[in-house]
Order: sequence, then C-alpha cells, then structure tokens
Amino acid sequence: MLAPLARPTPPFDGPVPREQARHARWVDPVLAGEVQYAEWTHEGMLRRPSWRGLRDDKDPRDITREDRS
Repeated sequence: MLAPLARPTPPFDGPVPREQARHARWVDPVLAGEVQYAEWTHEGMLRRPSWRGLRDDKDPRDITREDRS
C-alpha cells in the first residue's frame, strides 16, 4: 500500500533529526492513521507511540495535532 506513495524526501518542512531519518522511508501524505501516545516531547516528538491503524473515515488534509492537557 505504501510502495506506490514512496518519495525520496520528507513531505513536511523542517529538519528531521538524523537518528530518526537514518532508516526512514518517506511517502506522500495521502492516508490517515491513528496513533496512541503518552505525550509530546519538548522537541515535538511523540513519546511511546503505538500504531492503531488506518482511518478510512478521515481525510489527511483535515488532520490536526491533538494536544493533551
């Protein structure tokens, strides 16, 4: 499913930390998924993310960052 969406560079602005980018495979952002996580770090990364699955009821353009208080 992801192979046809492959691209050589990240699809977003800003630098990607070398450790995260080392084994990354980039794709066009046309699918929406759900990720459960503990919190956002100060660096803007997810702490303890867990993949929940694809969301066919959501359009990726409508996705926003969820802040937990």
